[in-house]
Amino acid sequence: TPAPTPTAAATPTSLPPGVTPMPTPVAVSMPQELQITTKVVITAEQTVEVTGALNEALGIEAGAAEAVEVVATTTELVSVAPRRIEATIEVTGLQAGAEFVGDVDLTLGNITVETTDGEGTGEIVLAVGLKVVGDVTLVVKDGALVIVFEDTRLIVEPDVPPAEQLLGGSDEVTHIDVSFDVGLEALPEGASLEIEIAKTADAFVEDAGAVFKLAAEQLFGEGGGDVEDIVDDVAFVVQVTRVGIENTDLGDNTITMEISREWYDNRIEQGKTIVITKIADDGTVTASAAACVVSGDVAICQVTLTGDAGGFSVFAMIAVVQLATPTPTSTPTPGPTATPTAAATPIPPGVTVTPTPTAAATPTPLPPGVTPTPTAAPTAAPIPTPTATPVPPPEPGGGAGLIIAIILAVFIVGGGAAAFFVLRRRGG
Repeated sequence: TPAPTPTAAATPTSLPPGVTPMPTPVAVSMPQELQITTKVVITAEQTVEVTGALNEALGIEAGAAEAVEVVATTTELVSVAPRRIEATIEVTGLQAGAEFVGDVDLTLGNITVETTDGEGTGEIVLAVGLKVVGDVTLVVKDGALVIVFEDTRLIVEPDVPPAEQLLGGSDEVTHIDVSFDVGLEALPEGASLEIEIAKTADAFVEDAGAVFKLAAEQLFGEGGGDVEDIVDDVAFVVQVTRVGIENTDLGDNTITMEISREWYDNRIEQGKTIVITKIADDGTVTASAAACVVSGDVAICQVTLTGDAGGFSVFAMIAVVQLATPTPTSTPTPGPTATPTAAATPIPPGVTVTPTPTAAATPTPLPPGVTPTPTAAPTAAPIPTPTATPVPPPEPGGGAGLIIAIILAVFIVGGGAAAFFVLRRRGG
């Protein structure tokens, strides 16, 4: 008996150089922590370039006795008022009242500003994916330059995992992304944001069906909207957990969500509305129809939540259907049924009503050999009101004049048919 041929062991498929193996898909992405820091570390290399830019803007020649010099040091970002942050930079030789002329672009520590004549815009990079932006004014003091940020906003751009690394949800969701642009009232030292993302509706939302139905009803009224398929019509959900920072430190929030175009196009073709909703820490639901634009293979959708709806919590992109007939919230208990009273139906002007014909009476059969007496046809004209007519005294012997008078009176009062009957009876 020939020996069996050994089965060759499976050879692992090698990946091309530079390709990272795909991680095992998970229901929820690994938490991404974005740490806030208020420290600004100014390096010696930075001071050289900034010193030259300041002297040029002040009209001071290099090497002059009145030249200024930026000091390499560590300073702090300070929240001095709502939506106002200041950083004080030590600059030797700088005199209060000096004015900058022309363009001054500075990079000091994690601060970058672009100004013209001392005013412009800037940003403070707090962490990868986290920065502060705002309007900038350069304020000159004795021995110090104060960089003032006003109308500050916190920009959050987390590192979002590929959609295929997340389990659940619609197979049409092959691309996701999210970012936030939120008003920054204050910047607490040591605060952080932790961000998690999932494609399954109930990853961060208890009783997701009821919650997203409530969001739909905010757009179309009670019973007027719903999420038709909780799996396919919830694109993805984002949870932002705050540590050391409260929503009172934050303001209006502009949320931008990206979704694969296939998911978006199919929902639009089904007549659904794309909605971005927020579920607050206390369970309050806020929903807004998103403004979307298509770019290549993705759709970019955006809403702005203001007031108490601002700040961070849980956010979701959903597709909402408007119901043709709102579902009643409760069924009334039937009471005793009253017997309706017939009421006359009003007739519209100009409409002639055709009377319902009355069924003819069935004639009563006569005995054999009896000839039926003809019934006189009714006179259409109205019967005049009888007037008393004097009857002449009877002739002696009660002749024919008395008979005629009686017949005439009976005819006037009772009609021609009765007179005919009397006449026949008299004629015997």
